[in-house]
Amino acid sequence: MNRENYKKNIVISNLALAALLYSIGKLVFTIKPEFGFTMFPTIPAFFFLLTLLILISITKAAIVDAKKFHMKYLITRTVKLILLVAFCLVYVMCNGENNISFITSVVVCYLCYTVYEAFILKKFNDMLSKENNEVE
Repeated sequence: MNRENYKKNIVISNLALAALLYSIGKLVFTIKPEFGFTMFPTIPAFFFLLTLLILISITKAAIVDAKKFHMKYLITRTVKLILLVAFCLVYVMCNGENNISFITSVVVCYLCYTVYEAFILKKFNDMLSKENNEVE
C-alpha cells in the first residue's frame, strides 16, 4: 500500500465507522425511543471530523520527522480529550435532553474511535517501516 492509497483508506474507513456507529445508534433509539435525543447525528460527525484531522496531522508529522511523531500524538490526544469534554459540557448545559444517553453515546464512540486510531496508526507505522527497509 502506498501513501496515496493510505490517505484514501483513512477517509473511507473513517466514514464507514461513522456510518456504522450512526446506524447502530439509530437502531438502538428506534428499539428504545426513550433513550433517543435529537443531537445524536452530531456525535458520529464530530468524531469523524476530529479523527480525520488528527490522523492526517499525525501521519504528516511522522513522514516529515519520525522523532516528532510521539509528541504530536500526545498533543493531539490531549486536544481531542479537551474538545470532547467541552462538547459534552456544552450539550449538558444547553440541552437537558437525555444527558445520560448523550454521554453514553459519546463514550461508546470515543472507545470505538480510539481502537480505530490505534489500528490505523499501527498499519501506518508498518507501512513506514516497510518503506524504510526497502530504501536500505
